[in-house]
Amino acid sequence: MVNAGAVIGDSIERYAPHEWIKATSEKVYEFVKDSVRNKCFAFLSLIQSGLTTEETLELIQNEQDTIIGKTFLA
Repeated sequence: MVNAGAVIGDSIERYAPHEWIKATSEKVYEFVKDSVRNKCFAFLSLIQSGLTTEETLELIQNEQDTIIGKTFLA
């Protein structure tokens, strides 16, 4: 979680360079914050359902079929 913002920002810059150039820092921050929040809520929900940490991480990793930077729209 500590480096998630930097990784997401790098993904935007790499996979959506035209959007990255047009984006304001506020827009990038909002996107990063929402992305991390959604992933955290999904993780916590699965943990609360009784899955182990390992099972939860495996499910979350397997469901991610889209590169996050490609989903950013400035």
